[in-house]
Amino acid sequence: MRRVSFILVIMGLFLASCAGAAPTSTPVPTNTPAASSGGGQAAAQTDYVASDPALFGKSGRPQIVEFFAFKCDVCQAMRPMMHDLQDQYGGMVDFIYLDVNDDKTSDLQQKLNFAGTPPAVIFFDANGNEKGRFVGLHSQAEIETEIEDLVAVG
Repeated sequence: MRRVSFILVIMGLFLASCAGAAPTSTPVPTNTPAASSGGGQAAAQTDYVASDPALFGKSGRPQIVEFFAFKCDVCQAMRPMMHDLQDQYGGMVDFIYLDVNDDKTSDLQQKLNFAGTPPAVIFFDANGNEKGRFVGLHSQAEIETEIEDLVAVG
């Protein structure tokens, strides 16, 4: 019981550190989302590249929306995993990364009932229906299971 309590306290501290993340200067992307969604070898992403919120619901394909903050430790811990999943599934699913501190995302945050604590990963089918949501740190296996369900349905 002490171990579970300890783990919950640690997770709470990680989530609290993300909630008040202040915006940083705009990062220089090392690649673009388009580089990892086309054919051939994908370029390795080394940081989040914030997507345009207008991309949401426009492709007719399943979409994964991740609300993140550049100064969020949990978000940054999930970043390599999310990019690996994008490299693996980017041909079938759109990955949209939205910076919670960017004013351009505030309308979509409200529309998608984002609670304000990054990271939040929301899964949408090709018709734009929400099929699942994870808040906080989750394993690659958990996220991959949700993606597999999206791909199976379309």
